[in-house]
Amino acid sequence: MEEIKINRPPSVWIAQTVLLLLAAVSALPFLLLFVVPVGGPPLMLVSILVYDLATGVLCVVAFCGLVRRRRYGRWIAVGLLGLLVAWNLVLGYFSAPGSIIQVIIWCFLISLIYRLTFGTAANAFFAEPTPDE
Repeated sequence: MEEIKINRPPSVWIAQTVLLLLAAVSALPFLLLFVVPVGGPPLMLVSILVYDLATGVLCVVAFCGLVRRRRYGRWIAVGLLGLLVAWNLVLGYFSAPGSIIQVIIWCFLISLIYRLTFGTAANAFFAEPTPDE
């Protein structure tokens, strides 16, 4: 069977970059745990570390799925980007009103989710090959 050669769309490249950055940010508490002494309730510390570990693992799974052109990678990436949008909205609600940087990040993430979900190039990239091809 011949492999179909379709160029990776920019939305997939950008999503992979954002996922790698998110995985690096979620690994930061683990690194800080060994450098900085942490005080506070142990349950809170454990819950933060479990959340960060789960986020990092999901980012790596989504990244690998996007590299291999798998649909699960696409939808996990869309879900994680949606969580970033929600997180940005929560931060925007509790911070100073009218922060232009948050609006730019929000618009960028929404357009990336739209292109990754409904874009023609992304749909062609993740399409299964038909038997006659």
